[in-house]
Amino acid sequence: MHAQEAASEKSQKTEKKVSKPPKRYDTNKDGIITEEEIAAGKAADKAKREAKRKADLEKYDANGDGKLNKDERAKMKADREAERAKIKAERDAEREAKRIEREAKQREREARKAERETKKKEREEKQARRSNR
Repeated sequence: MHAQEAASEKSQKTEKKVSKPPKRYDTNKDGIITEEEIAAGKAADKAKREAKRKADLEKYDANGDGKLNKDERAKMKADREAERAKIKAERDAEREAKRIEREAKQREREARKAERETKKKEREEKQARRSNR
C-alpha cells in the first residue's frame, strides 16, 4: 500500500509542476492564468525559440548548408560561454563596487561617531575642569 501512496504522491507533485504555468503568462495580471493566456504564452515562447534558432543559423552557418555542423555549434557554444562570462564578470564587478561603497560608508559612519564621542569627552573634561575651580 505504501508503494501506491508514494506513486500517487509523486504523480500529484508531477502534475503540480506541469500544471503550474509561468507567471509571465498572466498577461492581464489578475492572478489567474487562463487557458487562453497559457496558449498565447506557449505560442510566444515557441516563436521566440524559433526566432533565436533562425538568428543562430544565420550567424553561425558558415558554409550556408542550412544546418550547424560540429565546428559551427562549437563556435556558437564558445560565443555563448564568452557572453555568459562577460555578464558574470560585469555582475561581479558591480557587486564588488557596491560592497566597497558600503564599507566606505560604514567607515565614514564610524569616523563620525568617533568624532562625536571625542567632542563629547572634550566637553565633559572641560565641564569637569570648570567645576573643579
